[in-house]
Amino acid sequence: MKRVVILALFLIFAGVQQADANVARVKGDREPTFFITQASAPVYDESGEIIGKVYSKQDYFYESKTADCYYIEIENHLGCVPANVTKRGSTMMVPEKLNRKGKMIYTTKRANFTDEKGRLLYMSYANRRHYAYKEDKKYYYVEAGGRVALVPKTYAAVDKGVPVLMYHHILKDSENKNYRTSTTITDVQFHKNISILKEMGARTITMDELYEFLQGKRNLGKNAVVMTFDDGLLSNLIYAYPLLQSNGMQATNFLITSRVLDKPQQFYPDNLQFISKEEMAWSQDVFQYEGHTHALHQVIDGKSLVVQQTIKTLKEDLAASQAIVPQQYFAYPFGQYNETTKQVLKNMGYKLAFTTKTGYVKYGDDPFALNRIGIEPKTTEQQFRQYLSY
Repeated sequence: MKRVVILALFLIFAGVQQADANVARVKGDREPTFFITQASAPVYDESGEIIGKVYSKQDYFYESKTADCYYIEIENHLGCVPANVTKRGSTMMVPEKLNRKGKMIYTTKRANFTDEKGRLLYMSYANRRHYAYKEDKKYYYVEAGGRVALVPKTYAAVDKGVPVLMYHHILKDSENKNYRTSTTITDVQFHKNISILKEMGARTITMDELYEFLQGKRNLGKNAVVMTFDDGLLSNLIYAYPLLQSNGMQATNFLITSRVLDKPQQFYPDNLQFISKEEMAWSQDVFQYEGHTHALHQVIDGKSLVVQQTIKTLKEDLAASQAIVPQQYFAYPFGQYNETTKQVLKNMGYKLAFTTKTGYVKYGDDPFALNRIGIEPKTTEQQFRQYLSY
């Protein structure tokens, strides 16, 4: 009789634990594994930066662990909770599937996330991105360590996405005799752009970081910005490289590889000149060099050669480009592409491809049709500030 009573009490307790868990989901088919916090503790991202805090006496599902960290799903990626504040938690929680048709949000100020009973689950710093899988009038619902967490809408906003800035040619106004076009800006304008990025606390990220963000494998704060340059022009080294280097900024340069020279040229602003292999070698502390075709950067009758060529010709061109510069990321010449070009890029090992369509890069976007924001001579300082999505 005593054993029956004990078993009954255990089953009741287990049922309470299941009903009260509010678990969002678990990856894969394995059994969920939880820990419980013995004290409130910071959560770290992959760079060691503190991105938030978990609260004491709460169960969290962990994806993996090391001697130092329990890795929980947070901010659409994994965050490290120090192992020394944890102990083994419940194994009675049953996860429910998380809807992946929601939206990305960001915290507009430091915010406490709660479970559906109002208990503290997570504290997020301002300007941190979170994936909201549903919402109601008052709250966004996000994941915090395998738990459903509620974010008050008064503390969050819908995320526009990551701005990917697009540049081409840079010249001094006094030396620009032949390139008064929408793709050529002055060195003064570029210098001001860098000043605004610094003032707003922007962090320029690499293509690998953007790719991992889109894959749900990396945290990105709202201050993340991608800088890109098309064509591989020598003016990028003359006017952009020194400023980017002195400010610790990164950028991606999409090269037309048939125009890459073996040796440097003396800079002459009246002509279009291109970066050499020798210059590429010493400038990779700033520039990540990627693909913009080998010899298909042309337009005939308003159409890019990329969308006019046969699959065989396109593959041969990309292979020639890859032989000169190993590459995983691509910018479509003149922004033109079709389903065939996208498939060829996928088959040849590219991870992301960019258009010239104006817009932001958001979680869930087609990785082979990503937007950018072109910076032109007519782009005002106010517009540039507005382009930054934080």
